[in-house]
Amino acid sequence: MHEILSRFFTKGTRECAVLCSLLGVLTAVLLICVGIWKTLLVAACAAVGVFIGGVRDKKGVLRRWREQLFGR
Repeated sequence: MHEILSRFFTKGTRECAVLCSLLGVLTAVLLICVGIWKTLLVAACAAVGVFIGGVRDKKGVLRRWREQLFGR
């Protein structure tokens, strides 16, 4: 199961191509049906969800981003 899933995220594989094409179709459908601003809102909410669920050291990442944007 792990091998199958890893092919979905390995560049150059058929599985990755299918996944990326499905994401492209989903994005196009969202843009057509709900418009650009609502689509961007969905993408922003998804990005926040990925950050919350996928980053272990949230404070460290936020601190580094703040330092990069505003200096020390």
